[in-house]
Amino acid sequence: MLPNTLKIPLRRIQRRPLYALLNVAGLALGMAVCLLIGLYLYGELRVDRFHEKSDRIVQVGVETDLFGRGLSTSYPLAEVLKQNVPAVQRAVHTRPRPSRAVRNPTSDFEKSRRILTASPGFFELFTFPALHGDPSEALAQTNALVLTASTADTFFGQTAVVGRSLTVDLADSSRTLTVRAVVQDPPESSTLQFDAVAPIRLTERSSWSDGWGMFMFETYALLNDPDVDHASLTDQIQRAVDQHSDRGFEYFSMDFASVYLSPLHQADGFRGQARYLYIFGAVALFVLLIAAINYVNLATAEGARRAREVGLRKTLGAGRGRLIGQFLGESTLLSVAALLLALALAAGLLPTFNHLFGTHLSLTSGPTGLALLGLSVVVLGVGAAAGAYPAFMLSRYDPMQILRRQSPTSAGRDGWLRRGLVVAQFAISTALIVSTIILYQQLQYVQHKDLGFDGERVVTVEIPDDAQGARRELAREARAHPAIRRVSVTNGVPMKQDIRLGLSPNTLSPEHDAPAKDSTIQFAPAVIDSHYVEALGLRLVAGRDIDGARSVPPERAVLLNETGARRMGWTPDEAVGKPFSFGDQSRTVVGVVGDYHIGSLHNAVEPVALFGTKSDRWSAAYVLTARLAPNKLQNGLDHLDQAFNTVAPGASFEYSFLDDTFDQAYRAERRLGSIFAIFAALAILIACMGLFGLAAHAADRRTREIGIRKALGATASQIVGLVSKEFAALVGGALVLGAPIAYVGMHYWLQDFAYRIDVGALPFVLTATGALLIAGLTVSVHAFRAARTDPATTLRDE
Repeated sequence: MLPNTLKIPLRRIQRRPLYALLNVAGLALGMAVCLLIGLYLYGELRVDRFHEKSDRIVQVGVETDLFGRGLSTSYPLAEVLKQNVPAVQRAVHTRPRPSRAVRNPTSDFEKSRRILTASPGFFELFTFPALHGDPSEALAQTNALVLTASTADTFFGQTAVVGRSLTVDLADSSRTLTVRAVVQDPPESSTLQFDAVAPIRLTERSSWSDGWGMFMFETYALLNDPDVDHASLTDQIQRAVDQHSDRGFEYFSMDFASVYLSPLHQADGFRGQARYLYIFGAVALFVLLIAAINYVNLATAEGARRAREVGLRKTLGAGRGRLIGQFLGESTLLSVAALLLALALAAGLLPTFNHLFGTHLSLTSGPTGLALLGLSVVVLGVGAAAGAYPAFMLSRYDPMQILRRQSPTSAGRDGWLRRGLVVAQFAISTALIVSTIILYQQLQYVQHKDLGFDGERVVTVEIPDDAQGARRELAREARAHPAIRRVSVTNGVPMKQDIRLGLSPNTLSPEHDAPAKDSTIQFAPAVIDSHYVEALGLRLVAGRDIDGARSVPPERAVLLNETGARRMGWTPDEAVGKPFSFGDQSRTVVGVVGDYHIGSLHNAVEPVALFGTKSDRWSAAYVLTARLAPNKLQNGLDHLDQAFNTVAPGASFEYSFLDDTFDQAYRAERRLGSIFAIFAALAILIACMGLFGLAAHAADRRTREIGIRKALGATASQIVGLVSKEFAALVGGALVLGAPIAYVGMHYWLQDFAYRIDVGALPFVLTATGALLIAGLTVSVHAFRAARTDPATTLRDE
């Protein structure tokens, strides 16, 4: 029995290899895509859940009128949580630092590394296994440092480096610290990424102890019980803070592992955004559905061809149970072959997948057993569905009826099920293609939209903490070269202007004319000098620039952008001369610049206030911004590097071009466009494979009909039209169904952009033309072959 079960399908594969290839390859592609997307979704859902105490770790945030809702908190919060909140067992705070220079004093080898400062207890909350030393005790010591394995290897060539020393730039000075422990590198599934951890007390300032309004830290708490109600915990936190601070801020808590997929997380492109999990998951299921439909369609079409075989086998004594087992076994055997091919395809496509998604996944990085179990269920389900028609329908008929029905000249018709499945396939493919075109159009739009400033050849260099005091000298030194056209020192460079202050219009200016509904207006402040406007190529629409030769000195002068003036109820001309401040010293608006983008086009232009000096209400590090001369970029960069070495010896020189920074902001959209294009290509490929097989079946089934028509004078073009028109109608119906789905989906996706295209007819026209052309070419291969066949060949037995 077993040999027969295997021999019959193998013989059929030998007789009809194209049918087997289309069936197995289409289903394998769908399962491979589903497996890869499944690995990605699993990785996203497991971020920050690898910590042993992840179910008991919460992150505390604060909501204020100035900054809104966020996860940056004040320094004294951790101690208050630890001492005054019964539900909290331990609390720590961290302060992520930008990349800082780290140097081996023995060899003078220097590299920039990410330094995280943390309070004692950090390694008790979070699981970063120790390789050498005790990291928990290290953070309680003075002048201690904890390295990751890769950092230790970079600076010392090994990981057993406890007791060795490194010089690290921290705050406003360099400190020589002793390595007290080495831990494993944070995995990709960790939002806490660092190369070294230093005690936070090394950068501690006296003003932090009561700095409830200084939001520069991230605060985490370890709960006694993982089942603590967050509403109750938030109430406990609020009461504890109110006993120590009268600032009136509102606090909240959330599970640390849930922060990654929350709106409060600073997402890297589409990673860390919950909605993209649904999008990719749906697309993967759609591709698998197309493949399954393709498989079922071809299998049922092939099953219909075997009606005479069923009749003959029943006449020769085959029982219905044996026929059912045979058909289901054959179908499942092909499904298993598709599963094995899918695993091979997934392994081969994984490097490309990782490049597109920006991941480092492997087939062993997720729940492989669970994935295989799921795919096995799919295999069995698809195999059963595909074999069900011949197994249960044909096997129940009387053999005489089956043999009579299969007249050699019968044209036959595809059943409604097969037609519906073809429409579903192409409807999904249509939706993916339309979505890809609209996504590409939006990406082209944001990349070419006028940003309101000239970022070409503008380089920005972050000034290290220990060189902040010498920033004016640094600017003077930078200007002393013909390759440098303009130099400005500011803390408000576009794409790096992160501070937002929300104040009432009355606080901003007693002469405001803002609508009564605007109880708070949020401005993005920045400190600029008299070279800022020219360095960025901003456009003055009213008034003048900030300079020192006027009645209003630079330290009291303010520039607003058009949106800022409008929110205050002023036209640009009316704004000039108005008082404006953030509640500190008296200032005056001296000019209004044209609107320009300080962030990506996901957000609308914001009100901007440019001050001659820093306000007491906010602070930010300064950045040197320089416009380089054409054709002298390298000369200019070399001079800037030399200026940094002259003014701030030992300071790291790390630069970026402003236009590149904006371009990188849409890296995720470009990657998303590539992903959708690949998904759409796979979907249309699988659908066309199915259409190719069905067209072959239709042409083969109607061979004698075509022979009779040719014998009666039908032309080749008429024959091609006969075979093609039914498939053209199905594809046309799919376009009608798929286009509205794509329109609605992309309409919601475009809402994420403050500036977006209007969806016109072009994506739908291109998709309809392309789908019909591809489908037509696919079907025409068999139609032309049938039309060119000599009718004498097909009718010789009639």
